[in-house]
Amino acid sequence: MKAYVFVFQVISRCVKHGLVLPVFNNLVKLSFGSKNKRGWKLLPYLLKQSPKVETLIIQGLDCYTGDVTIALFQVKVLGVIGYKGTAKELQHLKSLLAGTECIPKLRVEFPEDVVVDDAKMIQTRWDLFTLVGVVSTQIFYFE
Repeated sequence: MKAYVFVFQVISRCVKHGLVLPVFNNLVKLSFGSKNKRGWKLLPYLLKQSPKVETLIIQGLDCYTGDVTIALFQVKVLGVIGYKGTAKELQHLKSLLAGTECIPKLRVEFPEDVVVDDAKMIQTRWDLFTLVGVVSTQIFYFE
């Protein structure tokens, strides 16, 4: 946990003071999560400095503030961990992806406390396809 806080503080200070983050040329998979507005504002900077990222995994979508859009032009796979399928999360996801026309693959993973039946899976696929513009969707859930 301490390493995460340190990295967050360093990146935050760089952004705050107008310093350029290093380019992460070898980074192809990025996992990101935040429980506050300040954290979500860092994500576009990280993606901009990571030109080869093809897979982005996010967590804490329910804490997303909606004021940050991300051009996901290079991201081919977006993973959402802890997705419950609520209307609020769907709107947050739509807002987050407003900078792209579609995402080739979106993987959502439901938490253990969400009951996932066939109806929930069909509704989730439909919501993601029609509202977000996802080409294909893989849905994972705990049994």
